[in-house]
Amino acid sequence: MLDKFQPAKADPILGLGKLFQADPRDYKIDLGVGVYKDASGNTPIVRAVKQAETILHQTQTSKTYVALAGSELFRDEMRKLVLANSVAVERVATLQTPGGTGAIRQVFETMKMLNPAGT
Repeated sequence: MLDKFQPAKADPILGLGKLFQADPRDYKIDLGVGVYKDASGNTPIVRAVKQAETILHQTQTSKTYVALAGSELFRDEMRKLVLANSVAVERVATLQTPGGTGAIRQVFETMKMLNPAGT
């Protein structure tokens, strides 16, 4: 069974990082993967994230499963942050995803499910 597996193709998005590194210009900004990097190429944990993690660590009482759509509180707060009052609440559906790429995958999986013949 395992002999049927084939190596995955290189991720073209991650390939952008190699192109960035090969670019000799010193006035470039790496926006390829969507993470902040300092002048040394490191991805530091910013103060606000460390503070948020500390608060979570001190207040979180469980690591239980939060449901398929994610945390309802998180989804409600993100809806407020992103849309404010521009759209009626009953017209908005939210879903928590495992990062940007995970969100894109879920959108396309849903589109395929709703319209299998679509291209």
